[in-house]
Order: sequence, then structure tokens, then C-alpha cells
Amino acid sequence: MANKYYAKWSILLVLWLDVVGCSDNSAVSTLTFEAKEAPFLVTIAAKGELKSTNEVVLNAPRSNSGALSLSWLAPENSVVKKGQVIAKFDGEQYLIKRDKAQLSFDKSSLTKTDTNRTLAVNESSILTQSQLLVEEIDMSERFSTEDLAVYSKNEVIEQLLNKDYLQAKNMFLQWSMNAQSAQGNAQLELLSLKGKAFSDQVAMFQEALQNLEVVASTDGLFIYAKNWRGEKVRAGQSLWSGSKIGSIPDLSDMKALVYVLETQASGVKVGQVVTLTLDAYPKQPVLGKVLKVASISASREKNNPVKYVEVEMSINKTQASIMRPGQKLEATIEVANIDSAISVPNQVLYQKEGEFWIYVQSGGDFIKRFVTIGQRSQTKSQVLTGLNVGEQIALVKPLKVIEHE
Repeated sequence: MANKYYAKWSILLVLWLDVVGCSDNSAVSTLTFEAKEAPFLVTIAAKGELKSTNEVVLNAPRSNSGALSLSWLAPENSVVKKGQVIAKFDGEQYLIKRDKAQLSFDKSSLTKTDTNRTLAVNESSILTQSQLLVEEIDMSERFSTEDLAVYSKNEVIEQLLNKDYLQAKNMFLQWSMNAQSAQGNAQLELLSLKGKAFSDQVAMFQEALQNLEVVASTDGLFIYAKNWRGEKVRAGQSLWSGSKIGSIPDLSDMKALVYVLETQASGVKVGQVVTLTLDAYPKQPVLGKVLKVASISASREKNNPVKYVEVEMSINKTQASIMRPGQKLEATIEVANIDSAISVPNQVLYQKEGEFWIYVQSGGDFIKRFVTIGQRSQTKSQVLTGLNVGEQIALVKPLKVIEHE
């Protein structure tokens, strides 16, 4: 047992001495590979779903204000006919609001009636007082005399004051009549305006109650709408007026909507070739092209920080017999497809301030060589200039370079 242990460590010692003996020659101790020309293909994988290029959008009633509670929805992927009801909204809130507005209108009408009655009573009272006052003034003038000698001085003064008082009171009653009329008309006008407002509310809520159903505007397949998190519309959900609840797509012309990781999306460009594979039909791939790339990235799940870029793709030939909106698919985007190019693994590239370099074997040593980079994938990069076919590139940083750092 001791002899085996001694033999094992003897072999390791010999190997270590060999390495130390070669340390003076970095070209021998550094692994390399030869630069060659070969086809260079860079692809990006993404997942998404099918979507119709043209569709008839179905929205929640636009005439109804505020949030609407969706009480019923036709089954998804069901075939609907033009005029068929596909969604119903709860009208309880509009029923309550209508009844409250009607109650306010009735109260306003009663207040207006009561105000009219009060104004009529006051006006009648003023008219009665005015008529009595006219009679008093008439009697005062009829039985008064111009011969002041007949009366004592106090009686003359009292008679004159009484006459002035009656005339002043008459002027006051006339003013009261005018003021009462003006004030009454203003009150009645205000009550009329309030009544009109309540009447309009009653009409509005009544119209809302009659506009709680959504009907299909054409024949076709009913598809539920999705929000930005991919959640479908469902019964019991609150929706704003005009919100999309679904669509009736044109099944003869489809496109794909996929989501590319934000870190990989920089290489995706309009016009690039795409291979699409439906999850339900993995053996029937179809070709397409990139139509549109979103300018910003976004998370697809509420509590997931990973961001994706939405990419819209055309399909060269829609297969209506197997393709339906919402079907899941995988896409392979050809970011680069070059027949012949020199490429190197990303691990041999070094970068600083936008410049790239590699270490190329020259004689018994390695030299630092700046290169121009073209297309890149997650594993390799195309070298445009700075490297020739047949040259040996260091797979790891040479020992002498490490020693001098």
C-alpha cells in the first residue's frame, strides 16, 4: 500500500516538473485553436403566440361612464353570428343612480310647486293690503279740507303725517310686490335648472341600463382580449367604458407575436428570416419575417423583473386549417447567416472602452492583436479584420501576459 502511494506522488512530481520546465515558453503551455473560415449562423429563440392580422374589435359600451362590471361572457373560441349577444354588464349601479336622480327630480318638482304656492299667497296678501291702502288714501283725501282754520294745529299736523304715511306705505307695498316677483322668478328659474339637470341624469342612466349588452358585428370566432400581463378578460371583472373585451379575427391572414429577452433583442432587426413552430404541430414549421420590433421592453409578469421586447412577425403562408389566434409557438430568428466567415469564441475576446483584442501566436510567444467585430451570438463573434485564416489564437490569457499585469 505504501509503494502505491509513493508511486502516485512520484508521477505527480514528474508532471509538475515538466510544467515548470515549459513555463519559460508560453506558446507551449497555452492552449490554442486555429482560425478557420466556416458558415456563421446566429439565431435567437423566442416564444409567443399567433394573432390575426385583421380583426373586428369588440369593446365595452362607450356611452356608459365609469367602471363596468362584466356579468356574463360568451365562451371563448365559440362561433358567433352577427347580432348575437356576446357579453352582458351588470346594471345595478345604474339602476340605483337612476332612482336617486328620479327622487331628486321629484323633490325638485315638489319644491317648485311649493315655491309657486308661497309666491302666490304672498302676492295675494300684498295685493289685498294695497287695495285697502288705496281705499284709506281715498277716504283721507275725500274727508280732508283745505281750510286749515277749521282744525287745530295738532290736528293739521296729524292729518298731514297720516297722509304721508299712507302714501309711503303704498310705495313700500309696490316695492315689495316687485321684489317678491323678482325673487320668486329667480327661485323658480333655479329650481327649473336643477330639475332639468336631474331629468337629464335620469335619461342618461336609463340609456345606460338599455346599453349593457355587446353584440357581434359580424360572423366569426370569438376570442377573448388580453391585458399587458397576458391575462384574459373574465366574467366578474371591472372594465372601463370602451375597453376591449374581445375580437372576431380574420382566420385567413395570421401573424406571430413573440417576446425576446431584453439582453438578446439588440440583434433583432426588421426583415430578418424567422422559422415558426406551433406547439400543437411541431413537425410543420412555417417561415416568416420580422415586421416590427418594440422600442421599449417590459415585464410580462407582475412580480417578475425580467423584461422582454415584443416582436411582430409575418407568416409567409397562413394555414387556416390548423392555425388559430392564441396558439402558442416558438420562433427562431436568424440574426446572422453568413456563408463564410472567421469567428472566435467570445471567451478569447478582451474588451475595454469599445476596443476588442485577442492574443495571436507569433513564433514562440503571443502578441496582442486588435480586431474588428461584426455579428455576435451568445457563444461566438465574427471577426471582420485583424485575424487571418490559419493563425493560432490563445484560448486563455497567456502566462507572460498574466505575469506582467
